[in-house]
Amino acid sequence: MNLFISDMAHLFNQMGGEAHKWHWFDLSGELRNEHTIDPEPVLKTCRPPFAQTVMVYRAVRDGVIHDLMLTILGDDPVEGIRVMMTVRLNMGKTVALRPFQYSIRDGQLLTDLPVDAPEKEVVDRDNGLYMISLLYQRLMQSRLPAWLPVYERTFTNQRRIEKGKSPKYTWETLIVGAETVVRDDLGGTHASPRYHDRRGHQRRLRNGKTVWVKACKVGDPSKGAVFKDYAVRTLQ
Repeated sequence: MNLFISDMAHLFNQMGGEAHKWHWFDLSGELRNEHTIDPEPVLKTCRPPFAQTVMVYRAVRDGVIHDLMLTILGDDPVEGIRVMMTVRLNMGKTVALRPFQYSIRDGQLLTDLPVDAPEKEVVDRDNGLYMISLLYQRLMQSRLPAWLPVYERTFTNQRRIEKGKSPKYTWETLIVGAETVVRDDLGGTHASPRYHDRRGHQRRLRNGKTVWVKACKVGDPSKGAVFKDYAVRTLQ
């Protein structure tokens, strides 16, 4: 865990969130080739790594510190993924942008932003989709650390929470990366499967823990795309 994530988790709690229920990624410094990613095909084939994911990002431009916190709620692109972004300049006032939802239906990327939405909201949405696609692409290319804040329910922590302060966390580190997708035999004649349901199943992690992977719809009716899964292991 780094100090930037710790700071943003504290900010998240101040905004009424519960940082310990979310998995945290820091993508600061990951925009070196920012114009090489087309978000739409990435969003059509990848899912969030967890049901409650936070991505934070820090950049310094012309001496100004730009902090972004982006929450991704949900892990099934067919049901819809809820996104909210908060920006902060020079460690000062935070501004929450208009939340939006995206989904993948019949091979199309859809959002709930009205067609007559102000241009700024459209730009904010497009920037948010780009940042999400950046996270997905990095997870497909390499393994990334994710941090899960954990706190003991001690008297001291309870007092801190009652006073509006963040509890004292310990941080569990997870390594997340692409997992080879095993495709069911759906009667097709080549590798691309039809749009279908993937059954829920248990997954045993390397540390011995067993997690439940939800049933979900995978594939694209026209292209046979598959929402990619992830291998997760706890860093000892």
